[in-house]
Formats: sequence, structure tokens, C-alpha cells
Amino acid sequence: MLPNFSFSLVSKLFGFSILVIATFFAQAAEIKVSVIDPDSRPVAGTQVRLLRGSSIVATQSTTASGEAKFEDISHRELRVEVLAPGFAPAMRAIAAGEQNLVVKLGVAAPAQQVVVTAARTPVPLEEAGISETVLTGHAHSRASG
Repeated sequence: MLPNFSFSLVSKLFGFSILVIATFFAQAAEIKVSVIDPDSRPVAGTQVRLLRGSSIVATQSTTASGEAKFEDISHRELRVEVLAPGFAPAMRAIAAGEQNLVVKLGVAAPAQQVVVTAARTPVPLEEAGISETVLTGHAHSRASG
């Protein structure tokens, strides 16, 4: 009875160690990120970051084909952030085991700035180059009635 027990224990330990090793190698894998524009064309030179929490794990720039490859990266709680001039920043979570991601960028809204100024001295109507018509309440009601 004792030899069967030790054989059973050894086989269970062996199986468990194989599971642990397989889990380790499954977590450290290659992640490929493909970056495309709103028309589904590849975007070259895009900065692609892998983040875990607020820490940057790895950074790559996309190739001419719009791809960035990361090797030996653990998938645990990763997010991808994509930054490209003229496009809105994109961010998404990476699911466990996900190895091929496609990130579609949106066009960034242009930054706008409006500056309003006023003259410090009033300009007489004659010098402003515009005409003026004043309607009284009585004249307005007759014109619209």
C-alpha cells in the first residue's frame, strides 16, 4: 500500500509543477498592438505604452505597418495607451491571454483659443463705418402688424 501512496504523491507533485511552469510561461508572452486611423489605415510612428497601474511597463513606436511588438510581457492587469500627433489619445485594458490588439484612433479636436479685446475709448458712429436705425416700440408694432 505504501508504494502506491508515494507514487500517487509523486505524480501529483509532478503534475502540479508542470501546471506552475506552464502558467509562468503563459503569462510572459508576446503582445502585438496594431494602430489604425479612422479609415483603418496603419499609423506609423505612434507611441504605444503598456501600463500596469500608473507605471509604464514598456514603450515602443509603431513601424510603417502600424505595429508595435512587446516580448516577455506578463498580462497581469495591463492597459495599452496610444499617443499620436493629430489623434485623440486612446487607452484600453488588455484581457488575460490577449496577444493581438487593434487600436483604432479618433481624430483629435483642434485646440481653439478666442481672444476678445475692446477699445478703451468709444468710437463715434460716424467713424465706425456702419449705419444705425432706431425703432421705437410703436414703430416696431406697426411694421410687424
